[in-house]
Amino acid sequence: MLVGLSVMVPQLSSIEVEAICKIRLGPELVNDKLIWTKSKLGTFTTQSSYRCFIDQQPTSSSASSIQPDFPWKRFWAVKCISPRIHIFIWRLLSNALPLRTKTGHYIQGFDKICVLCGDEEEDLDHLFLKCRVVREFWFTSPIGTRVDHFSSIHDLISNWINHNDNAYRLGACLLWHFWKGRNRKIFDNIEMQFGNIFSAAMCSLSDYLPGVIKINVDAAYKEYKFAAAAIARDHNGLYLGCITKIGVAISVEEAELLAYSLGLTFAQRFTANSCWIEGDSLIVTNWINDSSLDIPWRLIALVNEARILSSSTSVNCVSFVRRCCNMVADSLASYAFKFSIDDCWNAVFPPACIEEAIACEHSSSSLLV
Repeated sequence: MLVGLSVMVPQLSSIEVEAICKIRLGPELVNDKLIWTKSKLGTFTTQSSYRCFIDQQPTSSSASSIQPDFPWKRFWAVKCISPRIHIFIWRLLSNALPLRTKTGHYIQGFDKICVLCGDEEEDLDHLFLKCRVVREFWFTSPIGTRVDHFSSIHDLISNWINHNDNAYRLGACLLWHFWKGRNRKIFDNIEMQFGNIFSAAMCSLSDYLPGVIKINVDAAYKEYKFAAAAIARDHNGLYLGCITKIGVAISVEEAELLAYSLGLTFAQRFTANSCWIEGDSLIVTNWINDSSLDIPWRLIALVNEARILSSSTSVNCVSFVRRCCNMVADSLASYAFKFSIDDCWNAVFPPACIEEAIACEHSSSSLLV
């Protein structure tokens, strides 16, 4: 048989002839047809075509998006994490982020050097693993990781997932906010502050962890009068209580500081749970979190009081959020200022003045991807 086939088709090598002869024929004679060998069923699919294309690409520590040893099933099975952050990590693992080396591949003369260290080109592993800035970031972060023995960012994330889901959740939040800090450095020329990134990451984590209570704070101020407000909700967004306070302040910053202190004091009612304070005053948030900053002398005592409260209560973090994400506390503070209300609500249902704001927030958060 082998000899006959070789004579019939002299172009075939002996190995090819042997492979053809090993094909098992069915009991019925059917016409030959072309099959796609890259899929199990022999039919062409875009997925198998894409995998074939990827396999042909040059691989490096940062170039391959298909990691055969990566725990993809466990990755997609992780719950209690922001969908936006989870998709960001998938894009990172797929090398789909707009890094400077990728941009420079398409734009001639584009500067590929890392904006954080200024030493090497910014590729995936350099930015998130090997840059001297990111090595310091990981070592001082809440996850406390020495990254020297990880060969790629894929290895680091795989290690988190194989360890436990909580390690991955925290690491993913840190990566997300580190990326945002890198973007602020590029587009706004704002230096990266590790403390702010850590606080923001912990608060992103708290939004999806059971048992955590988030307290939003805000202040309304006009002509030396202020109203401060704080509202507490659980990880599902369910209302737990709120409080307002009115008084006199010399500046907007003092009013905001008093609102943060009100929220920190309000957190003492929830000692059985971890609490997270969120406000839309970036400068006050930085004053509380960063002891190296210069503070106006009139406000030093208030800042120190807020720092003491944040360290002596069940509060795990004080972080900044945009005003559009703090509308419930803003509405409560505005209402308290308008009607001079100094009160506390512990009822099952929130005050009527913030029901609409809570409903709008639930509606908008359900649309986030």
